[in-house]
Amino acid sequence: MSDKILHSHSVKHYSRSELDYICEPNDDDDIEIEICEVEKLKYIKIRNFLKRPLELRDFCMQFPTEDTYRSMIENTYQDDRSASTGLQQMMDDRFVSRISKKLYSVMFKHGMVKYDNNMMMWDYYTNLFYPGMKSAKGNNFPHIDPFSFAANIYLSEVNDCKSGTNFFKCVFKDPDGNPDVFYNVFELKSPLRNKNNYLPIFEEYRNKHVNKPSFEDFKTFKTFHGDDIYHHYHFAPGEFNSVTLYKGCYWHNIEYDAENSKQHRYSLVAAISNRSGKDKSYR
Repeated sequence: MSDKILHSHSVKHYSRSELDYICEPNDDDDIEIEICEVEKLKYIKIRNFLKRPLELRDFCMQFPTEDTYRSMIENTYQDDRSASTGLQQMMDDRFVSRISKKLYSVMFKHGMVKYDNNMMMWDYYTNLFYPGMKSAKGNNFPHIDPFSFAANIYLSEVNDCKSGTNFFKCVFKDPDGNPDVFYNVFELKSPLRNKNNYLPIFEEYRNKHVNKPSFEDFKTFKTFHGDDIYHHYHFAPGEFNSVTLYKGCYWHNIEYDAENSKQHRYSLVAAISNRSGKDKSYR
């Protein structure tokens, strides 16, 4: 029989109703929504979000992805791929559009956005963090996202280590030696707020600690908890079937113990932007 002839296929395929069933959120009465405010940080925590989180997890895990760490070992890594810690799978937002609609309704109801959903752009990817995973130099440092909002939907539970998202503020010394505190990148970039122009100090700091990734720089991931510039001030736990929804302009990083945990952390991330264009924020 010729290999050129295809008599059957193993392509997984779903109807719209099947996709909506997998992604169905819980009813409003069964969802817990908490508005969290810590210093200048404000974000939304949603608990008991999905009716069938395990089915969504199984659906997401079937998609292949590039292992950028292995690509760097082979010297085949290309810059158009993420060099983030762990594994990331790209997801067509049309598969999970029911999730987008629910998240939008929560954001609009609680004043996080004030425009219609048709003005928003939804991209999705997964994050898989696993025992012993490697990290390029600086990948554990706080970062901002190149989109307006992030919704981290946790599809696994980690109970043998602390797991979630840390938030940081940047602290500099003004000419009189007093602390000058910035909670997000827009404050730091504003000449009205940043009157002493700390950007050159920040750029020098980032260039020293965060380099272009290469295989030689990779070590087992270890969570960064702060230093003289980045001051940790809040931790948002990664609870199973919960969502942490926050603005991407706040400095944050991963909390996960890759050195000692025996469990995998898996989440689906909604990267949310205005359709006028993805935010080009200073990282």
